[in-house]
Amino acid sequence: MSFSRLLTPRILLDATAAVFPPSSSVVAPSLSRQLRCTRTGGSPQAPPHRLVARQAVSNVAAEPAIYGGGGAQQAASSAAARHVTLATLRGKHRRGEPISMVTAYDYPSGVHVDAAGFDICLVGDSAAMVAHGHDNTLPISLDLMIEHCRAVARGAARTFLVGDLPFGSYEASTAQAVGSAVRVMKEGGVNSIKLEGSAPSRISAARAIVDAGIAVMGHIGLTPQSVSALGGFRPQGKTVESAVKVVEAALALQEAGCFAVVLECVPAPVAAAATSALQIPTIGIGAGPFCSGQVLVYHDLLGTFQTSHAKVSPKFCKQYGNIGDEINRALSKYKQEVETQSFPGPSHTPYKLAATDVDAFLNALKMKGLNVAADAAADAVEYTDEKEINGMPQLKHRRGEPITVVTAYDYPSAVHVDSAGIDVCLVGDSAAMVVHGHDTTLPISLDVMLEHCRAVARGATRPLLVGDLPFGCYESSSTRAVDSAVRVLKEGGMDAIKLEGGAPSRISAAKAIVEAGIAVMGHVGLTPQAISVLGGFRPQGKTVDSAVKVVETALALQEAGCFSVVLECVPAPVAAAATSALQIPTIGIGAGPFCSGQVLVYHDLLGMMQHPHHAKVTPKFCKQFGNVGHVINKALSEYKQEVETRSFPGPSHTPYKIAAADVDGFAKALQKMGLDEAANAAAAAAENAEKDGELPENK
Repeated sequence: MSFSRLLTPRILLDATAAVFPPSSSVVAPSLSRQLRCTRTGGSPQAPPHRLVARQAVSNVAAEPAIYGGGGAQQAASSAAARHVTLATLRGKHRRGEPISMVTAYDYPSGVHVDAAGFDICLVGDSAAMVAHGHDNTLPISLDLMIEHCRAVARGAARTFLVGDLPFGSYEASTAQAVGSAVRVMKEGGVNSIKLEGSAPSRISAARAIVDAGIAVMGHIGLTPQSVSALGGFRPQGKTVESAVKVVEAALALQEAGCFAVVLECVPAPVAAAATSALQIPTIGIGAGPFCSGQVLVYHDLLGTFQTSHAKVSPKFCKQYGNIGDEINRALSKYKQEVETQSFPGPSHTPYKLAATDVDAFLNALKMKGLNVAADAAADAVEYTDEKEINGMPQLKHRRGEPITVVTAYDYPSAVHVDSAGIDVCLVGDSAAMVVHGHDTTLPISLDVMLEHCRAVARGATRPLLVGDLPFGCYESSSTRAVDSAVRVLKEGGMDAIKLEGGAPSRISAAKAIVEAGIAVMGHVGLTPQAISVLGGFRPQGKTVDSAVKVVETALALQEAGCFSVVLECVPAPVAAAATSALQIPTIGIGAGPFCSGQVLVYHDLLGMMQHPHHAKVTPKFCKQFGNVGHVINKALSEYKQEVETRSFPGPSHTPYKIAAADVDGFAKALQKMGLDEAANAAAAAAENAEKDGELPENK
């Protein structure tokens, strides 16, 4: 996406017509929102999900809230659910009940996994691939893994949380391993850690971490961190020697004190033997149906990448949902409604100027020589006062092609935004709320924003990429602002940056960044980083003085060299005036239909957080174009049910075999080790592999 497309079109409100969105449309959450639950008292333990929209300043006169819809009722089942502990897992294993496990990487996935009632949630280093777009798991750092753990921990209050130790954080020494494990527990808020491999150094590391009082889950078979040594992502245990090695490794990890062992991509007879030989649970992934439990990757089972993007699906993974298609459909619909000027209509243009202030605002604009802007504002007042007639509004003074903008925060969302043909992709600091689960945008750091930018840049090759400058990285001086902006472009892979506010220091910062050769998008109206001064998430421009200030600030940002300005949560006449007064595009969010373009938050327009156990807090201006949350809930519940009833994995999702000639050799080797029951389990599994649907009892 080039600047020429953005700088040419400008809406000046000329007469055209567009279709309103249906009056029955559902609304969902937004760019700035007080939605997320934090953990109390600095603890990483999350409280039950609750409605967190609240009055920020009690002595301020009541006004219409930005966030409406949903309800304050908390699901009784969520409140009553007990936290899963090691005792819970051991009890299930003792009773022969399958253990359900799935990965999660951020706040929304943590919330959905928790709501579905999974026993274990793994914050996997597979985030490097499915969230950040790398080819393997090796690049992800310990610091970034801890950020993922924190985000999931804020969303998952009930499930047992396991955090992966990433490559490079535990191999050098047992001291390094213990130090990394302590950080994942203490800073990440998980209940245990997982490490890969069974070399003597890994066994020593597992033992040392257990001795430090930290629960450890082992991982053998295909260990993705060893992709270099393995020669690729190859199934293991397919010969007698390697099959025996899998069982020996599992026993060694048990001896070291591990509470469970993941068996990845090994033949079912080998997994059956290991499961029989151990006194602790085995969790299978591509290891057949004879393990104590099953795990799948969140994105894989949901069909997240079933798009125009290359479809790479593991042979062992069953797809329980198709959110990829749902996301594509919703994004395409949003783009179409923006481009045909049917979104936002009156039902999603909630903020008004008081009738008594309209004339004063128009007069103030004229006194500043902004007669065209005053006319545009007057027409917008007429529009917002008009009622729909057969679904057709009278939209006046439109000119130019509307610009479509959507936020994205990771590799999958970027892939979908890219494939939908959106003009601008904003990597917003709203990630603090919708990805990490905070109440505001303030906590996110520049380093974490850069990780989000890099992930999006790997997935989106077509749109103009804009990266937010987060709170605290540009306010103190123009020099610091330029340095931060340089990092966002140089390290984050962005095309431009966005900064909030119109105070003199912000204008100076914008001007300095532009002079440094970096494109800048401004942001006025409700600026979420200024929530402390604003007294909460409150619409702006609702009085004459504040309405004039919005227009003046937009003009000042244009003068500083900004190529575009976001107008958030201001009345439509104010947005119309600003759009008319400027020579650069305006991008509206909660600002009515008279801007040059529109932006919505990815999670909001998709209905990502609409699930039974989470308080529904929806901004009035946001139209929900999809219902991804319900698709996710359904898919996760179906997967969990199939694990618990032992109908997954069946033969079609148990692809890895041990040669028939090697089965006897494997069984005899087990017997020599004194593992007669394991040998019998392996033989039964091999025999069962020939009989679809005939599964022996799991241990």
